[in-house]
Amino acid sequence: HMGIHILRAFYGVLEDNLKELVGIQQPCGFCGQSEQDKCKVSIRIKTNGAITLETQCSYQHKFHYVNVDTGSKNRPCRNIPLKCEIC
Repeated sequence: HMGIHILRAFYGVLEDNLKELVGIQQPCGFCGQSEQDKCKVSIRIKTNGAITLETQCSYQHKFHYVNVDTGSKNRPCRNIPLKCEIC
């Protein structure tokens, strides 16, 4: 969901309803702020193939890649829905 806010900021489309401005220089995918050390993301792949994500962004959320990779007959979508915390 943050992607739409990042694209709008990049193209200069103003959004009046945001709590915080979205940056255009390497914005965080969780909060949209630019150049924040706390927003750096580390992705680690464990020896068993499990993927973990580490960040100090206060807007981070947990999600599981396994559920996204598999899908099901009743839930074929592999997109991860998110609640946006800035709009």
